[in-house]
Amino acid sequence: MKTKMIPIKACADVLPGLPAKIAIEHNDDGTHQVILAKHLHKSIFYHYTDEDMLLIKPVRSVGKYLVKKGHILFTSRGSNNQATILGDVPTPSLAPSTFFIVRAKEKVIRPEYLVWCLRQPQIQSKIAEIRTGAGTPMVSRIAFMNVLIPVPPIETQEKIGKLADLMTKEQSILLEIQEATDRIQYQVGYDLMKSLQRNSLIKD
Repeated sequence: MKTKMIPIKACADVLPGLPAKIAIEHNDDGTHQVILAKHLHKSIFYHYTDEDMLLIKPVRSVGKYLVKKGHILFTSRGSNNQATILGDVPTPSLAPSTFFIVRAKEKVIRPEYLVWCLRQPQIQSKIAEIRTGAGTPMVSRIAFMNVLIPVPPIETQEKIGKLADLMTKEQSILLEIQEATDRIQYQVGYDLMKSLQRNSLIKD
């Protein structure tokens, strides 16, 4: 089986996120977790932590906006249009209108591969071409669904998906090392400066 170029709509269902007329605020009595863009990181996977808790109590039916493990969130607003796979998330969880909810048809495409594909520069360039709006750019759901992507055999997709996961984990580790190095350098510089100031006062 050869790689085929097919539109996203042929290998995944693309649904809008929950429209919100007012700002989403945490409600201690809430029943549904809301996943926001700020909760997501560079990794192709997102796993919920208690720090991300944001509960609301919907006043109307929200069934079609529910998300679960294996679903993909694609950021449709702004110029950073990334895709992320949901890992462990609370039940029930919702995605707001800043996202498209992408449900891969797994007989055709693996979610890990689809996310990797959507993050590649060539596909990101195509997405940039369909963004509209001057203030807050937006990606049209219809236009997004018609973006062509390469779909290789399933076994090839699985290999690429595993490689993508390993590469993002490596990036995360390197970032943690860099942040730790920055903290150490700051503390060393701070301590040295304090020591120099104390020595100066003693001599005076």
